[in-house]
Amino acid sequence: MDGKPIHDGGIDPTDVPAKSSLREGLVVSHLGKGLAVEAPDGGIVLCHTRRQLGSVAVGDKVLWSEQAGGSGRVETLLPRRSLLTRPAHGGRIRPVAANLDRLIIVVAPEPDPDSARRPIRSRLRTSVTWSRHRRQQNRQGQPAR
Repeated sequence: MDGKPIHDGGIDPTDVPAKSSLREGLVVSHLGKGLAVEAPDGGIVLCHTRRQLGSVAVGDKVLWSEQAGGSGRVETLLPRRSLLTRPAHGGRIRPVAANLDRLIIVVAPEPDPDSARRPIRSRLRTSVTWSRHRRQQNRQGQPAR
């Protein structure tokens, strides 16, 4: 350890920017380890997150600080009004979207999903068979037809 006191769940207070330098933003895209955050002026800033932040979802409101090179760092996750989740591996729950006002589910009654898959499977089989046939011809020195 470097001798600095640790407070508030492991966050070093000297590592957090002053409240006046934090900006509010809206997460518009989750990019693996980074986030695209929409600033109040409408610009998009690519941000990294603090390790202690937890799971962030598209739609979350956050406080972020500006970093070198025009990027940012999400410092705080603001309270959510709602959260849409989905099951993940190992029985865990993953956030999908936050602060939703409406959710519209669209279901198409036709075509029947099972009948729609059959032609794709048969076309795929035909394509794979044709590819094998061409590879065999190439190995034997025959021109492809």
